[in-house]
Amino acid sequence: MEISNPEQAPPTFHQHNPNESQQPRPLPPNNYLAWAILTTIFCCMPLGIVSIVYSSRVNNLWLMGHYDAARDTARKAKRWAVASLITTILGAVLYGLFVALGLIFSLL
Repeated sequence: MEISNPEQAPPTFHQHNPNESQQPRPLPPNNYLAWAILTTIFCCMPLGIVSIVYSSRVNNLWLMGHYDAARDTARKAKRWAVASLITTILGAVLYGLFVALGLIFSLL
């Protein structure tokens, strides 16, 4: 079936849609997926998994046009990855402190 009037044809990918804004879409935020995976593998796994869940949502939210939600989710992914890293560092420091105290008290 051919359409004789091109104005009645549905818009294709290359046609200009007058309802679209002329402004280019801004760049999506960093989803911090690499951080999330690395902190899950090398640091605190439960906190890293939460970071992976948030970081996997960022791009989908952005593509659906929920820009504020995508930015907020990216911030949450970063916070959980940093929390995983800090928890591991604090755990290592406390472990070293307990080992040092154990050695000191065993020598007394």
